[in-house]
Amino acid sequence: MAARANQAIMVHLPPPSPLGRAWGALKALPRAHPLAFGVLFSGAKTSGADLLVQKHIEKRESIDWKRNGAFAAFGFAYLGGIQYFIYVPLFGRLFPTAAAFAGKTFRQKMADPRGWFTVAKQVALDQLVHHPILYFPCFYATKVAVTEGVGPFTSLERGVETYRENWWADLSALWKIWVPATLVNFAFSPMWFRIPFVACTSMFWTCILSAMRGGESENSVKGLNQGADSATDTFGSQGRALDRILARKYAYENPRNTRLVLTVTGEDKEGIAGALGSIVFSLGGNVGKAHQINMGTDFSLMMEVIIDKSSVNELTEQLHSIQNTFNIHFGSRELQDEAERQGEGEEGAEGAEGDDRGPTAMQHFMLAGPDRPGIVSCTMRLFAEQGVSVSSLQSELFSGPSPRFVLSGDVGRRRGGFSAAEASELRAVLERAAAEMGLELTLESK
Repeated sequence: MAARANQAIMVHLPPPSPLGRAWGALKALPRAHPLAFGVLFSGAKTSGADLLVQKHIEKRESIDWKRNGAFAAFGFAYLGGIQYFIYVPLFGRLFPTAAAFAGKTFRQKMADPRGWFTVAKQVALDQLVHHPILYFPCFYATKVAVTEGVGPFTSLERGVETYRENWWADLSALWKIWVPATLVNFAFSPMWFRIPFVACTSMFWTCILSAMRGGESENSVKGLNQGADSATDTFGSQGRALDRILARKYAYENPRNTRLVLTVTGEDKEGIAGALGSIVFSLGGNVGKAHQINMGTDFSLMMEVIIDKSSVNELTEQLHSIQNTFNIHFGSRELQDEAERQGEGEEGAEGAEGDDRGPTAMQHFMLAGPDRPGIVSCTMRLFAEQGVSVSSLQSELFSGPSPRFVLSGDVGRRRGGFSAAEASELRAVLERAAAEMGLELTLESK
């Protein structure tokens, strides 16, 4: 019996599946090759973040692969390589007890004030020395090289110059996100996981900021915000990007702000939109909706500016200061309060009760067909007779043996949108008019 009790019990486990072996090798990779893993992970993260920004924020139809490659290289070289040597070998030498503290249980950490003091010193060195002196100059130099296509020395010079102007805004915004993130990283991450933690946190914030910006009503004027707001900050200077998003969202609610409609006309030249955006941003303002029309060499721009009432005069002076430089003309007026319109909208919504569906705010229409006199005037007269207001209007004439004219736009009602019956009536009226003019009609709810 005793001999039988001392016998070992052999349990035959099935060999791991190919998927299990692959997962085990993948989990072991960061520990076995922390530098290589950090470099590859950070480069892939930065490339993916830029793709997200290009498609979701900038809404590009095609990817700028040259720009993506440049930021991916920055991710590989700096975020994965240089940051690894700072966070792991350098900090490991400067703070020899850091790795042991990170490996302790939470209860053990709570009983180790010296360990927390070491964590605080690492956070301070990272946020007060590393980022101000090394990270931001490198990031701005990369951004200049990508956006302006200049060489490394010129990009570094211009990047440092830009950073000198923005250093306090950059750092104060940085600390809002990365002081708590770095505190968690240095306190709980093993040394090999520090770079992947930074990359994951950065990608997480990129997704959040992209969702916040992607939900906004973006203006259609390319380059208007280049001087004031760069989408690349969404993954390179995320605190600054967050500050800009919040400032834009709360600008409408600030009672000290006023909303202006600014119109600009003149000969289209490179740099006009960027100069306008820089002036508005330098005065603490925000650009809301904006639309630009080009005809030949001339252009007309209408943009909404939200700015502190005390800065309106200075805004006007600065705009006139660039008037002669670009040979352009300005006009501005204050937008009226929309409370009355909203009240009318509520009345309209109540009046639509009992309908088979709720009110639709806008209708988009398009009339297309052979060109003939009177298309625009007839259409506008019909809208007026139906009590419909036109919020946007575009037209284009396609020349050729049989000239073709296209008129499109958005229409709505001031009193809360279209009910189902009103939308049907508008469609019937437009269909009759389109048939008389020999045009094709498209009408759909927005």
